[in-house]
Amino acid sequence: MKNYLKNQIIYQVYVRNFTKEGTFNAFNHYIKYIKDLGTDIIYFLPVNTIGKKDRKGDLGSPYSIKDYYEINSELGSLEDFKNTISLIHKENMKVMIDIVFNHTSKDSVLLNKHPKWFYKDKNGNINTKASDWTDVYDLNYLNNDELVNYLVDVIKYYIDLGIDGFRFDVASMVGVNFYQALKEKVLSKHPEIIILGEAIDSDFNNYLRSEGFKVCDDPTLYQNGFDLLYQYNNFKYLKEYLETNNLLSLTKFKLLKSYEYAFNPENALRIREIENHDQKRIIEYTT
Repeated sequence: MKNYLKNQIIYQVYVRNFTKEGTFNAFNHYIKYIKDLGTDIIYFLPVNTIGKKDRKGDLGSPYSIKDYYEINSELGSLEDFKNTISLIHKENMKVMIDIVFNHTSKDSVLLNKHPKWFYKDKNGNINTKASDWTDVYDLNYLNNDELVNYLVDVIKYYIDLGIDGFRFDVASMVGVNFYQALKEKVLSKHPEIIILGEAIDSDFNNYLRSEGFKVCDDPTLYQNGFDLLYQYNNFKYLKEYLETNNLLSLTKFKLLKSYEYAFNPENALRIREIENHDQKRIIEYTT
């Protein structure tokens, strides 16, 4: 565990929406401003090419990735991205990027080359485990060393570009065999790399397990290289309190928070938030 992270500020950036231009080059003008806010780490939402098949909206979701090795040209070129990384480092900040290894777009380059790497439903169709994720297909990690090795190489590629950390989308749904390989082949050689996980909420976790799917619990993620996890295991009670002012909900939140310290590894760290890009903004609770 990296205890220094307790006092670090992570600033999240969605390049497409951050400026009128929606590009790395336009964002660069704000790096010094973000530094002056006290930021230690700039975390970018996915910067890869977005799939077109069944995409959500005209622009598509950045979490529906077509090619892990390709930068979304709407944001800029690879050289533009490398320049942004360099400028952030010059301000003594780290760069973290979003990694989406649970699923890909429906027109992913991997689907054409490696259809066996994808999850199939009970009818034998390539699909996703979440019914409302209509623009993606899930990857299948079961007995799939080729997929694991491919994705480990993706991480190595971005480390070579200068990336300092990775935020894993729906980290609980990615195969533990990938995290074990990542820890052995990458983190053992690059212990400075920061690993943040979006651990899923308890209700979704229970649903997936009831359907027979494998899910990584929080202790497993911590034991396999994660430095930070979301607080989704108890977030619903915090939301209930913010929505209703019911003190019982706040008590449940505090109780589960104390369980975290008791049952997770020593010095395990959580990202604490009252809002994020998947949840209501705090102003919605106060109006």
